[in-house]
Amino acid sequence: MASSPEQCDTWYTTPRGRWIAGHEFALLTRLRSPKSQATLLDVGTGTGHFARRFSGIGLKVAGLDPESPAVAYAASKSANISYVQGDAHKLPFADGGFDYCTVVTSLCFIADAGAAVREMWRVARCGIVLGVLYRQSLLHRPKAGCGAYADTRWDDAGAVVTARLIEP
Repeated sequence: MASSPEQCDTWYTTPRGRWIAGHEFALLTRLRSPKSQATLLDVGTGTGHFARRFSGIGLKVAGLDPESPAVAYAASKSANISYVQGDAHKLPFADGGFDYCTVVTSLCFIADAGAAVREMWRVARCGIVLGVLYRQSLLHRPKAGCGAYADTRWDDAGAVVTARLIEP
């Protein structure tokens, strides 16, 4: 993790962070329109920002992240969400254990994105939503290879389509 969980979560309180996260969340919920009380696994949950937002609209949420400091921080922010330290390549959940899975700008840090997406399809009954860092976005040129984005994979349309085609 490039920054502390506290530093990462503070970004969401900045005007830019609020604007971006608000638009991302609106798009994520519109893509799948989850019903209240549906179950959702947030893969690569980090600080739990999006997990908390999904919980706030009535979903039953679990978050998974490989970084123990992030999991501890996320758990300290929300008692009603279950957070687990784990690997997206081998999700520690039963087949069909959730209605939905999300992965919001964390797929780019997962070594084998295809394996992670297959695992999300394994545990999701209704669908998954991928929030990726897109190579053709306006963010790519100024951020690629810098700071927290130094080791980030920026996906292109072909990678996103390939991930979608993995659907069972």
